[in-house]
Amino acid sequence: MNKKHLRFLIYSATLGAVLLIPLSVKALVITEIMYDAPGTDTGREWIEVFNNGDSNIDPTQFKLFENNSNHVITLPDIYANPSVYLGANEYAVIADNPAKFIEDWPEYTGLLFDSVFSLNNAGEILKIIDANVNTIDTKEYSSSLGAKGDGMSLQFHEGNFIAAKPTPSLTNATQAEDVTPDISTQEITVTNTSSHSEQVDLFVVKEKPAIEIFAGRDRLASIHSPISFSGAKNDNRLIGKVSFLWNFGDGNVSKGYNVDHTYAYPGTYNVVLNAISGRQRAVSRAYVSVFEPEVSLSVGSTSIAIENKSSFELNIGNFILKGLAKPYTFPKDTIISSKQTVYFDIHLFPEVGSTTPVLLFPNKKPIKNIDARMR
Repeated sequence: MNKKHLRFLIYSATLGAVLLIPLSVKALVITEIMYDAPGTDTGREWIEVFNNGDSNIDPTQFKLFENNSNHVITLPDIYANPSVYLGANEYAVIADNPAKFIEDWPEYTGLLFDSVFSLNNAGEILKIIDANVNTIDTKEYSSSLGAKGDGMSLQFHEGNFIAAKPTPSLTNATQAEDVTPDISTQEITVTNTSSHSEQVDLFVVKEKPAIEIFAGRDRLASIHSPISFSGAKNDNRLIGKVSFLWNFGDGNVSKGYNVDHTYAYPGTYNVVLNAISGRQRAVSRAYVSVFEPEVSLSVGSTSIAIENKSSFELNIGNFILKGLAKPYTFPKDTIISSKQTVYFDIHLFPEVGSTTPVLLFPNKKPIKNIDARMR
């Protein structure tokens, strides 16, 4: 054997040995999708990714393909990430709005990345794209798989998505969870009624349920005036983990932890709140009495007087006084007791002309039962 043949055999053997050495595989794959968070989901959508390779990955070197666009992945400034790199067999979250994600998941300590996307609630195709514009992973989801506004997320398990309680940066669930849970009811006793626009602690809990929710105390409000409802008593930990479903009793419904509603007609309405979390469910009820106010408004040289002729106290917070140099909005929770008159200093208002101003509801509809005059 000559030296040329010997060199060729050595080269071939060396090349074969190199080819037999397993190459390091770096892969970033999608493992969980929160595409329809309970309530208003704008900015509250997120995607969990997993490093199934054998070495660290910098997720900012990848892009998220969504809605036919490649979205950049960055580190958020508002969150102290434990590392820039995602280790082998570790999870991370890519959030549309990291600030809202942290509000929903205050105990989260894993890797958090930022991107700009808006997941389609009906479903779509998502991809992870590497620096060479190669598709690393493709996942497709649809609302028919579940997790549609009920507090669940879609989690990838054994080749399929299942709907289960969210597990950001934790091992995924292995089976779908039932969203038709057992019922646990909270019984509420209301101690008094007020036209104050916000919910306050005016109740007694007789039975402590698995999920502590509160539809609110009984309310008193005028037509065309928004009422604020909150789903739980001082417990923001429920946000993002519980699905809040509101029925306002007038044919209108809403989803969310904090919601506002305005009634168009007088009457007494039953507000029912259903809350769902995994296999647990709680129900709470409140009553809202809505009336059409009767008001007298008079303008003098030093004050503007508003008389509440109604049989109930009247909250004119956010009511609008129009007909001045520019409209004036009354401060939140400006309350006039029944059959009482409140005088407002004329200097609070823009220039008053010779024409009597008009008082409007917060939604800018005029008050019908009003006696307005100059004095």
